Amino acid sequence: MKKSEVYNILDLMDEIKKIDSLLLLHKNAEGGDFMASQYEAKKVKLVGELIDALAAPKVQSPQSFSLIGSVTQTVSLD
Repeated sequence: MKKSEVYNILDLMDEIKKIDSLLLLHKNAEGGDFMASQYEAKKVKLVGELIDALAAPKVQSPQSFSLIGSVTQTVSLD
């Protein structure tokens, strides 16, 4: 796996963490339902991109598929 691929995966994971914190902020704010729904849609897109990156032919390995399983189990897509 190239360094650029690793950095792309790490960037996606970081973005998902940031979106999670923004989701929490807007879910707790009065009238934040619209923004929360926007961030949820963004999170779904980013998780899909992360799974695609981990399943890419250059990256495919038992470890990447294990990580995909972990991501799908631990990421809450409310």
